[in-house]
Amino acid sequence: YILGGLCIAGILAYEVANQMRAAGYAVSLVILLDSPGPLYFHSPHSLDARLSEPRYLLRRVQRLGLRKSYGLFRERLLNRFFQSAERKQIRRDWEPSREIALAAVSSYRPGRYEGEGKVLLLMASERPPHVNFLPQWEVLAHGRLEAEYVDGHRYNLNESPAVSGVAHHIASRLADVGGGRPLSYSAR
Repeated sequence: YILGGLCIAGILAYEVANQMRAAGYAVSLVILLDSPGPLYFHSPHSLDARLSEPRYLLRRVQRLGLRKSYGLFRERLLNRFFQSAERKQIRRDWEPSREIALAAVSSYRPGRYEGEGKVLLLMASERPPHVNFLPQWEVLAHGRLEAEYVDGHRYNLNESPAVSGVAHHIASRLADVGGGRPLSYSAR
């Protein structure tokens, strides 16, 4: 089996892989696409820490573009300070599932990844200096982890041109677990 996920879904894929392996199934690859280590959700990530990195913020605006950066900033401000009746309804609709997922991840205590197979951690190259997912995954998947940076920001890893880098890394690992057969991919 090959499992993978983006962000929190990567943590879920990791746990599913561990349970499948314990049940006797072969898991040849787990792909974690910009997935924080499970303990990441236990540490505080204040707005002050993010704003203390002006060079990072400027690089982020340059990479994402002014329009997208402004949109993300505006959305955060609106979510934080202004909640219209419509926003409250939308938030009520998705908030329970988000809170359940965050509570599950916050209480999750992962085991080490044992046995055969690899864990591929693909991380966005543009990230705040205070955010580093690598150390936790190195401990959990010791000896099985392959980590690569993909040119882009976590908000645009699924857009061109970053998605081509993601596809390239995944395709090369799939060829490795598939007996070296070359795979083709097309990022559109």
